[in-house]
Amino acid sequence: MKRVWMLTGLMGCLVLSGQAGELSLPAETTSWSVVKLVQAGREAMASGEREKARQFAEASVARDSGYAGGWTLLGTVRLQAGETNGAVQAFRTAVLISPQDPVSNRALGWLLWDSDRDKALTNLDVVVQAGAGWDRDVLIRQVLGLLAESGQSHRALELFKRWKPGFTMGELGVA
Repeated sequence: MKRVWMLTGLMGCLVLSGQAGELSLPAETTSWSVVKLVQAGREAMASGEREKARQFAEASVARDSGYAGGWTLLGTVRLQAGETNGAVQAFRTAVLISPQDPVSNRALGWLLWDSDRDKALTNLDVVVQAGAGWDRDVLIRQVLGLLAESGQSHRALELFKRWKPGFTMGELGVA
């Protein structure tokens, strides 16, 4: 899906043209920073306004394609819309820009789990090593459990030793 972005002075709004039709944001958004656009997109997502969130995500990427937060938002919007390939592309771009970002790495890791296990584990490893969030142990349990279920117990044990030195797998709740 190719989109064309343009600023229009006469209409006083940011116009996004593409296959989905023409969408527009309020005139005041033309002066917003990319950070403010991403925040508005997150707020729109939180309130269930998916199309508005998409508009803000696309506008943020158009405004500054080097800002990982815009790509992460776009990946999330695409994923919620069922556009898996587009979501993978957006999250990969976010990870290229910000390789240690736990949010993009987690999303990309799970999206790649079935198609490219090694790349998925690389992305999820970044999240675990960063110690990001309260659910670090939950993530470790999920990854190790899935590896063990798929017959990759040796890989699970190798990662466990790196991620949780000094612990036993039983202490983490993985048999």
